[in-house]
Amino acid sequence: MKNPKISIVIPVHNDGRFLKDAIRSVERCDGMNYEMIIVNDGSDDRETLDILRSLKKKGYKVITQKNKGPGSARNLGIAHSKSEYFLPLDADDKITPDYIRQGIEILDKNPDVGVVYGDRFLFGDKNGIGITGAFDRSRLSIETYIGICAVVRREAFDECGGYDTSPPVRDSEDWELWLNIAKKGWRFFYIPRLLYYCRLRKDSLSKTTFNTPQKKSLLRYIWKKHADFCKIPFTESNFRMHMDRHYRNKKKGDVQYAPELFMILSAPFKIISLLASVGHKDLAERALFFVKSKSFAYAGDLRRRKSPFLRIIADALEMPGRTIENFERKSK
Repeated sequence: MKNPKISIVIPVHNDGRFLKDAIRSVERCDGMNYEMIIVNDGSDDRETLDILRSLKKKGYKVITQKNKGPGSARNLGIAHSKSEYFLPLDADDKITPDYIRQGIEILDKNPDVGVVYGDRFLFGDKNGIGITGAFDRSRLSIETYIGICAVVRREAFDECGGYDTSPPVRDSEDWELWLNIAKKGWRFFYIPRLLYYCRLRKDSLSKTTFNTPQKKSLLRYIWKKHADFCKIPFTESNFRMHMDRHYRNKKKGDVQYAPELFMILSAPFKIISLLASVGHKDLAERALFFVKSKSFAYAGDLRRRKSPFLRIIADALEMPGRTIENFERKSK
């Protein structure tokens, strides 16, 4: 049997209530030669354990380890993978069908590229859109702005020795890996498209790293280990500079203007569902065709205007059409 082209590695620690959504998002990637590896990172929540047992019985590949953190869980999953590329997906996040396809195409055509990444929908406790932006060496030296959910070349990952699981880097191991990959000379390829869904949660582990003692410990470790790349000695003034720069970038980066946009875009589907539910199937089908054709037409017009803001609106406008296309393919 031919080895899969890409491995989707999903670490899980007591996030069983979200896991099935993450899995479904991967399984919508029809026609892709992938494998999915779920790593139970020492979950002790009954609901999560029941879900993991059920998935294992259904044939999903589930590996279990003691709770060592997401970086260690990803390392274990990747060690069990058989593909030349991988995509780490948090158990509470989701991907779009295009992410795997585009990531594979770019890595196949560009042997010097180690990482492919894109923009993200933000959902959960707050809705919005996160714009990552093109690769910026100076920005990467002071903050992790490229998300964990990226398509990575296994060769580049192995060359760096995997995710650093040292305590100061906990939940920022993606930043350390990106620095390592960049130092080794691999290129980063940015796709200016909304390619995955990042769940925002008040209890998110990543939020805890921004209190001052932990952040100082992280920066001290990163800037010392990657001094040849970052060229930033750890001092109080540099730490304050980092925090100022981080929050300035945060204002420019994760754009929180999208809740109203998502409400508007979901309205046609609510109307179409209502029409179908009361027996107007023909009318519902015509409405679906209209939404699909118009969303693509308007999106194309917005793209031609070359405005970053309008590009994001165009991406969002295309989502209904893409959803309908995927549904139509599965129905045939």
